[in-house]
Amino acid sequence: MEEKEKRQYTNENQQTLIRVVRYLSQDILQPKTLKELTEALNLSRDVAFRTIWNLQDAGWVEEGAYGYRLSPAITTIADRLRQAVADTLKKYLPPDKDTLGQAEKEGVKDAAQN
Repeated sequence: MEEKEKRQYTNENQQTLIRVVRYLSQDILQPKTLKELTEALNLSRDVAFRTIWNLQDAGWVEEGAYGYRLSPAITTIADRLRQAVADTLKKYLPPDKDTLGQAEKEGVKDAAQN
């Protein structure tokens, strides 16, 4: 698609949410303070606070004694993706080498017996 045909569907607030989630996911066990978020992502304190508040409201971020971090609830997204990929692989790819090798050996045994 040519550049002039592209439409602009992104907005600053959604991009900020994504940036914060990515930042918090870099060191998932290490909580980040609001100050660390504002400095690392060049956000105003107000924008950082509202973004964190929305992520907390969605259950994606939790606040602890030392700052904010991604909550375990966000792992459900990764688990669903992992399961969907596994289901797709099982459906379309041949069995792994060990299974295939065992089937070939059994096929050779069956052919020798006939």
